[in-house]
Amino acid sequence: MREWKESDNVKRVHDDLYKPSDPSNPSSEKYISLIINNVFAEKERTQSNALWAQSVLETIFDENHLSTKIDADIVDSWLEALTDTEMVVILYNFFVHLLYF
Repeated sequence: MREWKESDNVKRVHDDLYKPSDPSNPSSEKYISLIINNVFAEKERTQSNALWAQSVLETIFDENHLSTKIDADIVDSWLEALTDTEMVVILYNFFVHLLYF
């Protein structure tokens, strides 16, 4: 598991989550926004659900979390970390996009 999570390909995929889906258009939706839009129905696209989904994705790529199970403790730790960082800006931009487009 560690080897997989530390591989260059996996790190690249993780980084791509926060990049525009259209490299030639920097204002295009980020991949993480596309994932959230496809996971949740429109009425379920709340900030809480988006943060939860982002926390699950971060857990999957977390090199310190080597279990194949994702439990509430690790998701909660990512929720806390994400609400204290610039990742909130990404989610804010996601919700602004939902409201106006």
